[in-house]
Amino acid sequence: MAAGDTLAPADGDAVLAPTAVTRFAGAGGDTLIFALFLAHTAISVLTLGARIPAIGAVRPTLLLDAMIWIWWVVSGHHTRTVSGFSDPWGRRLLILFVYSVATIPFTMWPGSVLRSGLPTFLEAASFLYFCVFLCTTWQRLRLFVLVWMGCQIFRMLQPVYLHLTADYWGDIAYLGHGEAMNRLSGAPGDVVNPNGLGFIVASVLPFLHYLVLGQRSRLLKLGYVVLLGCLLYGLGLTGSRSAVLALLIDLLLIAWRSKRRLLMLGLVTAGLAVSFSFLGTDLADRYQSLFSNNTRNAATREGRLTGLVEDLKFGLQRPVFGFGLGTSHEAKWNLRHDRFSAHDMYAEALIELGFVGLFIFLGFLAAIIRCVSECRRALARAPPTADGYNFMQALTSALRVWVPMALVFFLSQYGLREFDWYIFGGMAAALHNLLKPYAVARGAGQPLAARWLGRQPHHVPNTRGRAPKSSR
Repeated sequence: MAAGDTLAPADGDAVLAPTAVTRFAGAGGDTLIFALFLAHTAISVLTLGARIPAIGAVRPTLLLDAMIWIWWVVSGHHTRTVSGFSDPWGRRLLILFVYSVATIPFTMWPGSVLRSGLPTFLEAASFLYFCVFLCTTWQRLRLFVLVWMGCQIFRMLQPVYLHLTADYWGDIAYLGHGEAMNRLSGAPGDVVNPNGLGFIVASVLPFLHYLVLGQRSRLLKLGYVVLLGCLLYGLGLTGSRSAVLALLIDLLLIAWRSKRRLLMLGLVTAGLAVSFSFLGTDLADRYQSLFSNNTRNAATREGRLTGLVEDLKFGLQRPVFGFGLGTSHEAKWNLRHDRFSAHDMYAEALIELGFVGLFIFLGFLAAIIRCVSECRRALARAPPTADGYNFMQALTSALRVWVPMALVFFLSQYGLREFDWYIFGGMAAALHNLLKPYAVARGAGQPLAARWLGRQPHHVPNTRGRAPKSSR
């Protein structure tokens, strides 16, 4: 970028977007495709195909996937660099998919990989690329985040409402000696289990916190407090110890990065103490088993740790290529007569893809971490008066909390073919593209991504030829 050039945030739908991205974002065809993408997000997150059999019969997610990808080819996006394949995160995810296809002849159940593993993975992984080439303005990215948040909050509030009005639970946990404990699961038709339901709360909390508390409306802040209470109540009913640990990571990171650190830590401690007092005996015992061996649920905690070790050992039976994408449950049932899936995303990747696939997947996670870090550094160089600055700052803060929380949570939950990492990776990648004009290191004269990845610097053109306008 030549000295004296000034990047000007564009008004309206082209805020902070690179020139090439802006031209395509303004094309008439992609407005409808973006609407289909939002519908795809709602259908996937709400699991409408499982809730309503008539919708599930037409495989709406695969149909929408195909429509968006066909538009991507026909519109010419495949010839541009706005699709994410040239970025480290998109490139490594593509390598993982190609590897999964190339190793099919070496898997134990190739039919299962073709019938279930690859289609499910493709549906989930597509979210990252769709975010990159459809969320080309901060307004679109904000709308996508709000749709995702709204769907997840509904998934949590629905079983809470059913519990309060009809004593609904949805799942049980066996304590041994013929005893069992009720656990709140997803609503009828929803496929989410208690651990997944608790993870919804831990995922939504950072976004809800930073996006709402950044608003001036006191009514919104009051609604945030009421909604947060309902979500935490529902999380307590799930009996998910891993979700509670994830929530603690959320709260500690939010408190630590707050200007009033001690006050926030004190409020977190007091809130947890009050919430714990409202739990029933069985649920309280389950959470006490996190740090006490003198509880009835201590055995299930040890069983989870033992199961993790056993899953890692099981993956060593086929250490190079694995059993095949999507076959961990099938492999455990046929070879170990174990009806449970691998409750660890990293062990799941090892079992299905071997060490080679696991390393590729870990490389993808590392790229997402780097992407979020680059977003934070670029945002520090963006003028606070830029249009969309407050939203992008809130989204960056939320992602910085979500990523470390998820890295820990998925030690006790499968997730290789779930859409969580790909949706949040897509959010981070889209945000990274919007912040590219500001990702210039002090005195270096080139984007941070180029410095980190060892690429040659490139010039960012002045798209408007005038000084930045202050946002109204």
